[in-house]
Amino acid sequence: MIPDYRVYSLSIKQRLIFYASAAIALIGLAHLFYDHMVVSLLFCCLVYPASTCYSGYLAEKRQRELTYQFRDLLYALSSSVSAGRQMRESLKEARTSIELIYGKEACISRELEHMVTRMEESKETEESVLQDFALRSAIPDIISFSDTYAVCKRTGGNMEKAIRKAVAILIDRIELEREIRTLTAQKRMEFIILIAMPPVMILFLRVTSGQYLAVMYETSAGRVLMTMAFLAIGVAAAIAFRMTRIRL
Repeated sequence: MIPDYRVYSLSIKQRLIFYASAAIALIGLAHLFYDHMVVSLLFCCLVYPASTCYSGYLAEKRQRELTYQFRDLLYALSSSVSAGRQMRESLKEARTSIELIYGKEACISRELEHMVTRMEESKETEESVLQDFALRSAIPDIISFSDTYAVCKRTGGNMEKAIRKAVAILIDRIELEREIRTLTAQKRMEFIILIAMPPVMILFLRVTSGQYLAVMYETSAGRVLMTMAFLAIGVAAAIAFRMTRIRL
């Protein structure tokens, strides 16, 4: 069971690979802008904040994948409920079909296994396990479905109609997000190229005519200008990330 989908804990292997890759990239970037080994080593202190950002990115990616998987779960639940089965039985049947689609290691498969186990061994209600899943997922569509099911169960509402409505809303949201990501894909690539151009130009000048940039590394004014250029690139990268970040 994953306690909170908003938090992604890197494994030891993932941490080692990321720390090594980030350290090499930061040292190379610092050496490119400052040509000073001490400054380059100091840039390694940014590895930990970078790992936090990377964990956040992986958490968002996992939530997005879970949303797609939840859509297929709703399809399975809709079929079972339409056949006259209760939600408890529908969840048990959905576990088998979801495992065939995504495998046992997928997030939604592990969640279903956990829910079924709690219902069978701890005698918890399907309402409580769905609410727990919704709170830990922090995904609006799952929270909305859990609340809708709780209301339908208490008031005797049409569960089949509620599930179909949830499926329709979720599909519309997913398709809209995909369209937006497709439309912004070119802009994201343009941002990456524009942000990468200054470091590439500096590298090109250092390789072809190192003396041309010597004044930027040997004088105080040059170091200040290089620092301003480095900060400007960082700010541009942050703005580009925020502008192309898709959250519906």
